[in-house]
Amino acid sequence: MNKKILLFITLILTINWSFGQISEGGMPKSFEKATINGYYEEVSVAPLTQERIEQIISNNEKDGTFYHIGEVIPANFTMEKNGTWTNLPDGGKIWRLKIKSDGAKALSVYYDNFYIPAGGKLFLYNEAKTQTIGAYTQINNSENGTFATEMTQGESFTLEYYQPSFVKQKAIININQISYIYRGTYFPFLKNVEDFDSSDACQVNVNCSPEGDSWQDQKKGVVRILLTAGGGQGWCTGSIINTIRQDCTPYILTADHCGEGATSLELSQWIFYFNYEAPSCTNPTVEGTLNSQTMTGCTKTANGGSSGNAGSDFYLVRLTSDIPENYNPFFNGWDSRNIAATSGVGIHHPMGDIKKISTYTTPPVTAGWNTSPILDSHWRLTWATTANGTGVTEPGSSGSPLFDQNKRIVGDLTGGGSYCTDLTAPDSYGKLSYSWLSNGTTSAEQLKPWLDPDNTGTLFVDGNYCMHANFTEDKTNVVVTGKVTFSDLSPGNPTTWKWIFEGGTPATASSSTSPSPILVTYNTIGTYDVTLIVTKGTLKDTLKMVDLINVLPPQADFYEDQTNILVTRTVQYTDTSFENVSTWKWAFEGGTPATSSLPDPLVTYNTVGLFDVSLIVTKGSYKDTLIKSDYINVYPPEIHAYFDVNRDTLAQFQAASFLDTSFCDTTITSWLWIFEGANPDTVTVQNPTNIMYDSLGYFDVYLKVCTEWGCDSISKTNYITVIPDDSTKVIRANFLANKTLVNLQADSLVNFTDFSYSGITDWEWTFTGAVPSSSSLQHPQGIKYTTPGTYPVKLVVLNAFGTDTLIKEGYIYVTSGITTSPPIAKFTVNRHLIQIGESVNYTDLSPTSAPVQTWNWTFEGGTPETSTEQHPIQVLYSDAGSFRVSLTVTNMAGSSTKSIEQYIFVSDSPGANYCDSSIVNYTSVESANLVTPTVPGSTGYMSGHNGKIVKEFADYFDHYIYTQIKGLLVPVSKAVAGNVNSKVIFKVWSVGSNGLPENVLGSKEIDLNTLHATYVHSVMFDEPIDIFGSFFAGYEISYTYTDEFATYLVLGRSSANDLGITNSFYLKQDNAWQSSTSLYSYKTSTTISPISCIVGNEIIETMENNISVFPNPSNGIINIYSNSVDFNNTVVTVYNMFGAKVNVDINKLDNSNISFDLTGNSSGIYFINILTENSIITRKISFTK
Repeated sequence: MNKKILLFITLILTINWSFGQISEGGMPKSFEKATINGYYEEVSVAPLTQERIEQIISNNEKDGTFYHIGEVIPANFTMEKNGTWTNLPDGGKIWRLKIKSDGAKALSVYYDNFYIPAGGKLFLYNEAKTQTIGAYTQINNSENGTFATEMTQGESFTLEYYQPSFVKQKAIININQISYIYRGTYFPFLKNVEDFDSSDACQVNVNCSPEGDSWQDQKKGVVRILLTAGGGQGWCTGSIINTIRQDCTPYILTADHCGEGATSLELSQWIFYFNYEAPSCTNPTVEGTLNSQTMTGCTKTANGGSSGNAGSDFYLVRLTSDIPENYNPFFNGWDSRNIAATSGVGIHHPMGDIKKISTYTTPPVTAGWNTSPILDSHWRLTWATTANGTGVTEPGSSGSPLFDQNKRIVGDLTGGGSYCTDLTAPDSYGKLSYSWLSNGTTSAEQLKPWLDPDNTGTLFVDGNYCMHANFTEDKTNVVVTGKVTFSDLSPGNPTTWKWIFEGGTPATASSSTSPSPILVTYNTIGTYDVTLIVTKGTLKDTLKMVDLINVLPPQADFYEDQTNILVTRTVQYTDTSFENVSTWKWAFEGGTPATSSLPDPLVTYNTVGLFDVSLIVTKGSYKDTLIKSDYINVYPPEIHAYFDVNRDTLAQFQAASFLDTSFCDTTITSWLWIFEGANPDTVTVQNPTNIMYDSLGYFDVYLKVCTEWGCDSISKTNYITVIPDDSTKVIRANFLANKTLVNLQADSLVNFTDFSYSGITDWEWTFTGAVPSSSSLQHPQGIKYTTPGTYPVKLVVLNAFGTDTLIKEGYIYVTSGITTSPPIAKFTVNRHLIQIGESVNYTDLSPTSAPVQTWNWTFEGGTPETSTEQHPIQVLYSDAGSFRVSLTVTNMAGSSTKSIEQYIFVSDSPGANYCDSSIVNYTSVESANLVTPTVPGSTGYMSGHNGKIVKEFADYFDHYIYTQIKGLLVPVSKAVAGNVNSKVIFKVWSVGSNGLPENVLGSKEIDLNTLHATYVHSVMFDEPIDIFGSFFAGYEISYTYTDEFATYLVLGRSSANDLGITNSFYLKQDNAWQSSTSLYSYKTSTTISPISCIVGNEIIETMENNISVFPNPSNGIINIYSNSVDFNNTVVTVYNMFGAKVNVDINKLDNSNISFDLTGNSSGIYFINILTENSIITRKISFTK
């Protein structure tokens, strides 16, 4: 007869097998950061030779008692002398060591000194990183410092320890042995799904019905054991076993031949697997679905000795720590009487496989084991065929419990001859009745002293869950007269419950039938204990939670949807008083209604001012009052008069049309226009047309706009220029300074350059606050400022036909230079995309709050290559390419540098444009989804239709290279049109001085029924939108019935992403913009991508080339005049806004005047390129039919 005995090692490891010894899970740091790589130390362990492997197999198979799959090899690796440390950007660091032993099927690690400080984490993973175990943390530390980790597949593995920046204590990882596994390994991630089962096909899973139906408690006490004994490793099975005390002592009963020869060090490294079973009768496809929970380490309590050859083959160990409650361990009962069972089951882990059940229906008979002279030490039985197979035993089943018909253990498996190929062969279990007292005379050879430590004489006990009093409550802070619900959580199936509620009603509660939730009322302010006493038979446990319940008076509190509102708007108040108060008494100064008894009133404010809000709440005889003084700020509508004109330079007897662009929070009710020198001179319509100018000169325009709340006006001096047909009479004053910020600690001299035109004969400069204070030079140099302040500069220019005056208010800012804050570098340029041979002008935008003393510019590819001017001009680029620009600004407190790659694009052909959609506010590692708000009272979508009736949504972009927006790429997450009138208006806004969206620069209206959820829609504007630096892009939605529209948002951030962005998302509610951080306490960005362009033909107008283009706008003929350019030696080309050349006839009237006709072309923006001997001059014009 073939005899099965002891350790069959079947290593079942899966992808990311990280459950470990009560391990935490997670991922090694080197997996998270692709940048963490490079060399780390690799050490080798001498492998077993094939001769040694064959010798081990031969020696042990002769004995027939030990199925070896591996052998322990001595090692000596420590953190102090081995491995490699790598510092991380977060201030933490990792230690890595690779261990290799050629030819191994698997390797496992034994530690003789193991300590992980709080916060540290240890992982192990195989070469391919398909198997990860850990994280092992401080919870894995043992009193004696020993530890073991599971096997990793293959001939090498890496240990990786992560030490966060806040961890100062050193870890200790000393490896004294490596287990070399040479056969019997099984890794399902390397094999087909149908090969998952490692045990024979006739076996029955423990959760099959009907076989396992009656054994659902007992199975939870059966464990798989990965043990080490005598230098070898293998699988056995064991059972948690109860005691007469039923005190949850963590005893495990297995077979003596499993633990024979195991040293105390080896026992400390045994690994116990709990609940390792299929969830149903069918084998799972992958092991990852199993509930595997483990513990490491035990000590020997007692054993029978001689591996069953001269006794009952029992081995009792005690785990080194209590079994976690979440493992739900069942402490199996036992019967020490020598009475044959009528029927029962064996539950076991054959071949180390998932838990199986074998059934017997005929009584076992008394027998000895093998050739033992003791003939009554074992029960011998045969297995029955059941509905789902014929459960037998296999290697790895050794030590498993045999249960009788009363669900009590009566033996542990020694071995036998049953196989799926020999179903009727018997198996033998060492009798528990024999193990009770008969193996020897000392307590170390008996079960009774341990299972009946008080010598009660009890011969059997039923199984039980470990019973502990435990409960939960739905709240610990409650307002007076409030109620608390208590629910029992006690494990171990108690049969009676007694509650004591200090200060509560009822004061006590008892039940002997069920632990139904208890509802307790607290009527008196104070702090109170709660006690629960549970019993089961003679068992009893008490849990007293001291000062658990805090009974408080009512506490008035509330919040509102806004505190700054436009007059006539409403505020929604929401009561947040603690807790479940009975009455509310609100008072709203300046509001309608003035009082309310509702919990969540809606109040309208029709008067401008600051107003108090108060709330009084009551509960029983208690009350509380909250007053918020000057809490609601009701402001009048903002009104800002502004206007534009279709042309500001007219020929005599031409007419102009004016456009009101005033801004107001409410409706403008009246307009008053005054047109100096025009006919008519006074108009009261919103947008006057056909305003005729029949006199030459410069004329003011005045506009006053009014609402019921007030008025605002604007006057533009010399706004309209009326010229004769001879355009040489046009005169314009203009100038630039080489710096506008003067630091008295540095160079305080300023140079001025005149850019006026045309035919200027005299210049009259006025420099307030400077020495000299005036000049008649064309280009005054060395103007000195001596006193801190802000000063205007005035220039009057004259020619034979008249004068023109330009005053730049606050143009020169003079600072003492004494500051404690370093400056912040910031700049812009008049053009980003130019042609070879063209020049650009730079403007310093560094904030004056930290005055600058020196400027140091670097222009890659430019001439000059560097500059110390505040505003360098005429920087020439002679080669094609994209070039970096850097500015370093310095004061006595420090310096800062701003450097922008690919800031200047130089093309070798005219009309070059560059467009892409690379501007985004999110990174590739961030996730996006449809987000719903979580603040109280919010419904709907954060980025679309919602209960707060937010209609406009905008994302902030800060990019100084692009000059136009052609469209938007919009990932849509929700799109449902309520009717055909449902719209979405996509917009681009300018940025106001408060950093919020201000003026709409352009928009595109889209029918909602043309948009589809989960698609990225390309929204193209009818005309490209000019931008400068920062801008907002987003959309406005209508609230037509049943409309739904939203876009994807980045899932909430707690800190800035790799682009430096924490929140860029803004929403407009009740006509006021605010961030999503303020409105929803949520930091995010949209996933919208602007389609942005650098337009080569576009330029911010300057006067340095003395070129006059008029009329502009034009409805046909375009005139160009210059007193410095000879048009006989130029090439003039016209391009449309897309960079395409426009065929027009250029008429050269004389050396200084040319013209052309755009009639027949489309309305829009056009660009004129004038190629001279030395440069290319570009001008922008507007053509309207």
